[in-house]
Amino acid sequence: MLLALLAPRVRARLASGDSTFARYLDHARRGAELARDDGASERVVRLIARHHERPETDDERLLARADREALP
Repeated sequence: MLLALLAPRVRARLASGDSTFARYLDHARRGAELARDDGASERVVRLIARHHERPETDDERLLARADREALP
């Protein structure tokens, strides 16, 4: 995400709290925590946590491709 690259402290501040914008900015981390707490594998937790990051692994590239192909 561009904001994380250019202004990480600003992004961290915006992601704190419970506003709609904060929940959006932090949804990957929160979703990964929920998945971990629900017993998901570390592989799935990692994919959830990184789903907005540039794909680095084969799993992440496969997920990014599936996302692209699912769009109309």
